[in-house]
Amino acid sequence: MLLKIENYQRDILYQRIDEALDKYFPLESFFSLGDKILLKPNLLMSARAEEAITTHPAFVFSVAKIFKERGYNMFLADSPGGFLDNDTLRQVYKETGMLNLSQELNVRLLYPKKVFVRGGISLCWWAKDFKIVNLPKLKTHEIMVLTLATKNLYGCISGKQKSFLHCQYPKAEDFARILLWLYEELKPPLNIIDGIISLEGNGPARKGKPKGLGLVGLSNDALALDYAISNLLSLDLKKNPLLNLASQKGLLSSIELISDFSHPIKDFQFPSTHFTYYLPSFLAVLVKRLLRFFPGINPEECIRCLRCIEACPAQAISLKGGAMVFDYRRCIFCMCCAELCPQGAVSLRKSPFLKILEWIFKNGKSKDYK
Repeated sequence: MLLKIENYQRDILYQRIDEALDKYFPLESFFSLGDKILLKPNLLMSARAEEAITTHPAFVFSVAKIFKERGYNMFLADSPGGFLDNDTLRQVYKETGMLNLSQELNVRLLYPKKVFVRGGISLCWWAKDFKIVNLPKLKTHEIMVLTLATKNLYGCISGKQKSFLHCQYPKAEDFARILLWLYEELKPPLNIIDGIISLEGNGPARKGKPKGLGLVGLSNDALALDYAISNLLSLDLKKNPLLNLASQKGLLSSIELISDFSHPIKDFQFPSTHFTYYLPSFLAVLVKRLLRFFPGINPEECIRCLRCIEACPAQAISLKGGAMVFDYRRCIFCMCCAELCPQGAVSLRKSPFLKILEWIFKNGKSKDYK
């Protein structure tokens, strides 16, 4: 279900989401009062609500209040990018508004201090014993094009292994397999996405640009919700690596859609890397292998916090002579450095040839994503 909600006013959010749940996804159909319910927002990094990088605290508050008023036992957790100790994660909770929310509603914050292993992947302990209410943020993603409900489940993986998986599966098509494994393994019974203020452009962090969509999506199936939103944003199924693979695996069944939106959104800006998905396959291979995009650091914006070094799974970044230096022989283009840079100092750099191709894409017929 896709609702049109224009702002983050708490009482309106509470009322509209509560009504939609009662009518289409009654909580008693998915949860019992004895269940431990985990709210799982997207808390990629310490960010202000208006930056649209993390799930808005008013959005999380409204959902939490609905559950609390019906007597459910509520918790909240995420495992943000990189490896975080409890003190650092507490700061993330504070700066994203989750700490105030937890105190106001008496919702306990959890920390991923323990893991359990399933299918060779280390998952945070709370992913095992809790029923997850998935609360993603609608954002673009330089590798996966969009990060929606299914991608938000990546935050259930232990921080240390996230880097390992990025290194092991650097390509979008391969990384999508990990996300589909999480989808099938965790199957969150309820997914509610915050797209009131989304992030377009070169998301999912500070290189993206906030864009008002006035969208709240609800579904008992993460992939179905991703599919509905991808269609609304006029993104061809084959140009969405996750949904394309899901379709090939037969995971996209018929979807019953109820929507307040009568027309698709045509002006949503996808990442600058996105045009490579529209190239002929032989040319796309050439571009990705020989003339690929690569990350670069703006020295004027860099504060040398070393978060990029800590986050890089390929150990391709080092501090030399007071400056951050990339070893592009090692770089796997996972863009973890860009995701976790608190200053937004990491950006994509392109060869002149790639700039020409991108200009042709933006100004040619392929601008119509359908």
